[in-house]
Amino acid sequence: QVGVYTLRIAPAAGVAASAPAAAGKGVLLVYNESPLQIETHLTTYALEVGSPVGLMTRVTESAAASDAVQSPPLRGHVEHAKLVVIAPDGTERDYPMHDDGAHADLAADDGVFGAQFVPRAPGNYIWYAQLDGTTAAGVRFQRTTEHLVRIASLDAELSGRAKLSTRRARLVASIGLELANDAATAASAGQLRLHAYAELWTTAGAPVAWASAECAVRDGAVELSWDARWLRAVDLDADADADSRYELRHVYISELTGFVPLSQAARMPLHGGAARATARHAAHLLRAAATRPDDEMHFGEAPAHIAARVAAPAAAAAGDGTLVLVHGYCSTDNPFAATPDAWSGAVETFLDAKASRGNGEFAALVDAFVSERGVGDWAGVGHSQGGIALTHLLCTRWSGLDGTRLRAARYRNGTLVSEPPVLVQSVGTPYQGCSGAGTGASLISLFGYGCGANADLTPSGATTWLASSVSEQCAQHVYYYTTQGLSSNSCSWATNLVLYSPNDGTTELRYADLPGAHNMGNTERQCHTTDMNYPCLLYTSPSPRDMRRSRMPSS
Repeated sequence: QVGVYTLRIAPAAGVAASAPAAAGKGVLLVYNESPLQIETHLTTYALEVGSPVGLMTRVTESAAASDAVQSPPLRGHVEHAKLVVIAPDGTERDYPMHDDGAHADLAADDGVFGAQFVPRAPGNYIWYAQLDGTTAAGVRFQRTTEHLVRIASLDAELSGRAKLSTRRARLVASIGLELANDAATAASAGQLRLHAYAELWTTAGAPVAWASAECAVRDGAVELSWDARWLRAVDLDADADADSRYELRHVYISELTGFVPLSQAARMPLHGGAARATARHAAHLLRAAATRPDDEMHFGEAPAHIAARVAAPAAAAAGDGTLVLVHGYCSTDNPFAATPDAWSGAVETFLDAKASRGNGEFAALVDAFVSERGVGDWAGVGHSQGGIALTHLLCTRWSGLDGTRLRAARYRNGTLVSEPPVLVQSVGTPYQGCSGAGTGASLISLFGYGCGANADLTPSGATTWLASSVSEQCAQHVYYYTTQGLSSNSCSWATNLVLYSPNDGTTELRYADLPGAHNMGNTERQCHTTDMNYPCLLYTSPSPRDMRRSRMPSS
C-alpha cells in the first residue's frame, strides 16, 4: 500500500538498551515490486583534477525492463533531482540536476537529468543521484543510485610528438609525454609506469595493427611496437618518393590504478626515418621477420633474460616449472595453503594480507614476489582477485609466465596451433567486476566482510580493465572455475543484499566470465570463503576442483 511508514526499533524484552556511546551500526533494507528504476552513467572518462565530470540519470517505468532492452525515461514526472558528491576526504556537497539540455544531460525536457562538478583532488569519490517525483497514477517515488569513481592522481599528458624507428623486425613508436608534479618525480626515479594504447595507420587510410601495453616511462616517452608481418595485408606504395607515411590514431595513456585515461589524441603524426610507408621498406622488414618467432605478432619480442632462459636446455634453470598460488582481495591468509598435499612439484605461496589493491599494483606485487623467490618460468593459480592479478600480469608485463608460454606453445603465422598451455587457473574470480566492490562495500563491511571499496573491482572499473589489458590471444591461456550457493539458500545473506544471484557470497555468475578464456564449469553448494553457508572449496581436500596441475607446463 502506498503511503508514509514510520519504523520504531526497540530492544527485545529482557535486553537492555545500549548507551548512545556504545550504539552499534545497523541496516534497514526495504524491497517492493515497483517497475520504477533509476539508470545513471558518467558523461566522460576524462577523470582528471580540474576537468568537469558529469553524471547523467533518468527514471524508467517498465515491468519488462531488462539488461537487453532499454526503457524510455519517465518524462514530466520528476520534481526534484540532485547529485551528491562525497570527496576522498569525506566532505559532501549537493549539486542540482537539470533537464534543460545545458547541464551534461541530453535534450531539454526529455526526462534525462544531468549535473557536473569539478574535482579538486585525486582519489576515490562516491557519487549518488536522487530523483523524486510522482507518477501519472499519483504514486510518489524516490530513486537513488551510487557510483564509485576514481579521479586520476598523475599529471601526465601526450606531448603530440612521436618518432617511428625500426628494431630488428619491428616498427617502434616512441610517444612523447609532458610530465609534472608526482609523475615527473616518479619518472626521474625510473618508477613511473603507464598503460599505453595506439593504432598504427598509413596516412592513406590503411590500418596496420594496434598495440596495448604497460610501459615504463623512459626519457619522457612510452614505447609501443608492431611486428612487421602485420604489413603483409597493407597495400603500400612502391615509390620511395611517395607521400604516404605512417601515423598513430586513437592514442591514449592511462594510469595503472583504475586505468583512468590521462590523455588522448585522435591522430598523431610520426617522424623519423622509418615513418615513410613504402613497399620497399616493408619488404626489408618482412625479410627480417621471417626468422622471428610467430608469437611475436601478438605478444611482442621477449626481453633478453626471458629469451635466454627459454633457449637454455630444459633443466638448466632452477625454479622453472613452479606453481605460484595467489589469494584474493582482502584475504587474511592464502586459502591454497590449507591443502598443501593437493599440489605436486615446486610451489610458492603468495601473501599480501588484508589489503585492497588495484589490479596493476596487485600484479606488480606478485611479479616482485616471484623474482625475490628466484623463480624462473612458472604458472599460477588464483582465487578471486588473485586470478585477475595473474591475468593482468600475463597480458601486460613480461614475466616467467611468458617463459612457460614460449616453452610450451606453438604458433603458425601468428596463430596458436598447439593446445594453449595452462598458464593461469582461477576460481571465484569476478573478471567483470562485483556489485559489492563499490559503494556496496560499505554495507558489506558492517557484517565483517571486505576491506572497503575497490574501484578496479566494480563492474565499470572491470570493464575499463578488460578493454585496456586483456586480449583474446592472452585470455586463451586462462582457465577458470566458478562456484555458487543455491537460490533457496545463498552463501551469505549479508552479501546477498547487494549481489546479483546466483553468487558464491562474493562473485556473481553474471560477472564471472572472461571472454576468450576457458570456462571449466560451475559447482553449486560451494562458497567464496569460510564462515558462509557452504564450505569453500579451497579449504577442502583433495585438490580444489581437481585443477589441472598435470597440464601445467614445466621445464
